Amino acid sequence: MKHKELEVPASPGWVRPDDVMKARKLKVKRRALQARMCGSNSKPIMVTNISKSSILKPRHNPFRRSPAKKSAISEATYTLHSDCADLSTDATLFNLLHNPLLQQNSGEKTDSLPYTFTQALRQQGIPTSDEKEPCVPWLDHLSVDWSLKTNLRFTSDQPLPWKTNFKTCEEASGTTGMARCLWGSKSNSDLDTSPNSEFYQRCLVWQHPSIPGVPLFPREGSKANSALSRSASSNSNGVVSSTGPYAGLSEPLMAAWREALRSLHQLIRVRQCPYFYVCAPTFTVVYRAAGVCGIPQAHALLTPTTRGLRRAIKEEGIDFKMPLCKQFSSSQSDGSLSSKSGSDNSCASLASSPTSATEGVSSPLPCKPPAADEDDGVIDDGEDATSFLANLGVDTSQFANLNPDRIVNSSVHEIDRSPLSLLYIADPDTHGLTNFLLNSPSCVQHTGPMAGVPPTLLAPVAFQGATLLPYKVKGSSIRMEGKLKHSMEVAGPILPHTPLQLSSLLTQHLQNFAFTATPVASTLSFSTCTPHLSYNSMSKAFAEGGLVDCGLEASVRSIVCDRPHHQASSGPSETQATDDLKDHTADLPLTYRHVKYSEGKFTWTDQMPTTR
Repeated sequence: MKHKELEVPASPGWVRPDDVMKARKLKVKRRALQARMCGSNSKPIMVTNISKSSILKPRHNPFRRSPAKKSAISEATYTLHSDCADLSTDATLFNLLHNPLLQQNSGEKTDSLPYTFTQALRQQGIPTSDEKEPCVPWLDHLSVDWSLKTNLRFTSDQPLPWKTNFKTCEEASGTTGMARCLWGSKSNSDLDTSPNSEFYQRCLVWQHPSIPGVPLFPREGSKANSALSRSASSNSNGVVSSTGPYAGLSEPLMAAWREALRSLHQLIRVRQCPYFYVCAPTFTVVYRAAGVCGIPQAHALLTPTTRGLRRAIKEEGIDFKMPLCKQFSSSQSDGSLSSKSGSDNSCASLASSPTSATEGVSSPLPCKPPAADEDDGVIDDGEDATSFLANLGVDTSQFANLNPDRIVNSSVHEIDRSPLSLLYIADPDTHGLTNFLLNSPSCVQHTGPMAGVPPTLLAPVAFQGATLLPYKVKGSSIRMEGKLKHSMEVAGPILPHTPLQLSSLLTQHLQNFAFTATPVASTLSFSTCTPHLSYNSMSKAFAEGGLVDCGLEASVRSIVCDRPHHQASSGPSETQATDDLKDHTADLPLTYRHVKYSEGKFTWTDQMPTTR
């Protein structure tokens, strides 16, 4: 019996993916053509009025969205974006959260724009990026900051015209110009006036003393030994006895320092030196000539101070004021804390007489409110201790802490070593302050590696015993905010006129630059106290005329003689043609840590910039 052979069907040919895609594209085109012929919606995907018999039935997808719902949402989204084209990008998320179909079904009609992140921030009072930033004030020139600085860093997108390697002629011309006070091409001299030579001339400072290898600035980190009394720490010649590597040289160092201080004080009196600094271990003094900041007489500022230092200055018969302590005044009519001999309501009088509170003297500083277990600041425990010692036959007058009438006043201690403790001493009391610095043991450190070294004297002009020292200059390229910038760093005891001179020199070669400064924190009050001084302002013409031979440039001298009150323009490119622009002017801070120069104008802030 014969078996039938099995019939194997012929296998279909292999179908390429390209052929499948072509077939699908033909189907889509066919559907679109049929939709146009039937007069339905122009959107090829949104097909609703096409008969099922005219198109091929696609494969059913169980996870697909309903065509009617998908069409309605697409049309609503398209209408929303066409009407609100100016919405922020975060509107998409809220469109998904707040479905417009639900609002239509509920019958709610909202004519306002949908709720966005920007609107939420505005309701909470948080500023957004699209809001207008406050107007930044600008000035035609950089103001003077009387605080000492340890570092300056100039940055610019363009290469700086300065170099760190100086030629022989550049260094020689810069040194000669600094010693003879010859500035730029207006000096009618044959000195080199190249940018590098003028840069080197402005990076020099006069200092005394100068000990190689010993950092003499800043000095505020050192602590003087206040336990030594004047009689125990001084010999017959007034030289402070100290123990340290310079103990054997303390006498000649102090003798040379006294001559240097006398020389500087004489230069201040005849207005041949605009100012100089005395940097002691625990405080800093700046002497300023008459006409500086519009003040008609020579004066000095001392900060920070303590109650003991103010008492010692008062005992020398030196009258002073504390201009930054006006807010603590309670019973004064003029609002100033002066230490005049006939004034009983002065801070110095309170410090010099510990028992002044028991004699009916009103304190200029407010006392803290008494606690629940205290009665007007009187210590009740002292009465029991006093009566106990009196029964034993002990004289209680020698124990000040046991005095039952003692009033606890901690406000005096709160201002010690703070900016509020700044002293203002006007002429002729500056002579007494100079004598106090010459003879006071508090100006010299008695222990440690700096024992026996006198305070550091810094001045913009030459004086007896001074040493001409250069700043440390370092140039490099840095990357800030993703951009490559050229940088120049200047380190050393930077005086107030140095940023003015360097920025003025840089404006002759660049249109945009910026620099950051690192001030000595204890000297910031030198700038903030000047507006609080009450005096008859001196004419700027007379002030500049009296300081012609002070050794500064004419442009810098004009800025130094200005009062600290200034008004700024509304921007670097605005012309202030109307009164509305003048109403937006604002004062810039008296101290600066970050300065910008753009289009011939300066602006600055007392805060360090934040780099991302």
